[in-house]
Amino acid sequence: MFQKILTCSAFVFLAACSGEQVKKNIADTPVKDTAVVPPPVKTNLKPGLRYPFEIIKNNKTPFEDAVARWENHLYYCGYRGKVSMADTTGANRAVLFDIKAEFLVDKIFLLPYDSVYFVFWQETDHLGVKSYAGCFKRDSEKPEWKVTYKVPNIGPPVIDNRTVYVTAAGIISSIDLSNGNTNWKCDTLFSKYTMAFYKFERPRVYDSAVVFVESKTKARRFPDSLKVSVRTGRQVK
Repeated sequence: MFQKILTCSAFVFLAACSGEQVKKNIADTPVKDTAVVPPPVKTNLKPGLRYPFEIIKNNKTPFEDAVARWENHLYYCGYRGKVSMADTTGANRAVLFDIKAEFLVDKIFLLPYDSVYFVFWQETDHLGVKSYAGCFKRDSEKPEWKVTYKVPNIGPPVIDNRTVYVTAAGIISSIDLSNGNTNWKCDTLFSKYTMAFYKFERPRVYDSAVVFVESKTKARRFPDSLKVSVRTGRQVK
């Protein structure tokens, strides 16, 4: 009887020790992360693209000067579109050109290009809000050329050599920078029922195609995109 009790006790002791050893072994075994890390996204955007910068207001009043720093200069835009440039301390300020808006310039993108300034801006006049693209020479009273879009919500443009891609509410377009001619344009994208393509992110320019992605809004939680041919503006896969 005593031998049976001793045997049972030894079995329980060995089992307990074995259990503790298993737990210890499991605890000491490093856990392998089985999650697959995705490779970095390759954008393959076309090299040499140029991005006009935005001259931004501080939203204190609609009549204050907008300001931006680009390279070694400060750029200012008055509420009616008088654009000037100064050094980084704000000194030596000089007027570059004047848009002469009727009421108010709401938003403006700018980039010095060759001997001119490419400008893409949104303006409020007595008829409502419109958007414009144009090129100004320094000290000029009128633009070299100007293209009008009768809608708001301009997005950041992109310059590819002598072509600029612009967007506004329901509109995507390609413009020849040398003369302002429209290479192609689609102006029927906006839907007032779904609010699709009401506003765009910066166009993504590739060798043979341009991708236009709508900005995420409360009405559009899952933004849509459109891929078109660089040459024709027709949708491609």
